[in-house]
Amino acid sequence: MIGTKSLRQLVLLAKETLSWKQVLLNRFVIVITVVLVLWVGLTAPYVAAHDDGNISGTVVDASGDPVNNATVVAQRLMTKNQDPPISTTTDENGRFIFENKSNWLEFRIHIKKDGEVSNWERHHLYFEGQNSDLTIVFDP
Repeated sequence: MIGTKSLRQLVLLAKETLSWKQVLLNRFVIVITVVLVLWVGLTAPYVAAHDDGNISGTVVDASGDPVNNATVVAQRLMTKNQDPPISTTTDENGRFIFENKSNWLEFRIHIKKDGEVSNWERHHLYFEGQNSDLTIVFDP
């Protein structure tokens, strides 16, 4: 058991050994700070350039040819409930887009054409509003 005198001496020794300046200028603290600053500095412009909330993509068949006039159904997934599904139709190049889905972080999507329906594909984004460009193979 440490007596109060020994404890005081230990506290005084710790104060003499390390100052705040020494702790903050420690090479490990400096490296961690530089890494964090670089990470924020490099990811912030990326997020700002890719946060329109557009989910777009191309629907192709098993051979890679675009599927035109297919119905693309998307549904936002949340923890407690789900939004109602929304849909759009692919153009002659198999392209589709859902615009301004900036609060979507997790969603599922599937394709319908000529009475055939694909399975739901689940997608997760890294941040809300992230633009997403998908290639979906329609092979029911």
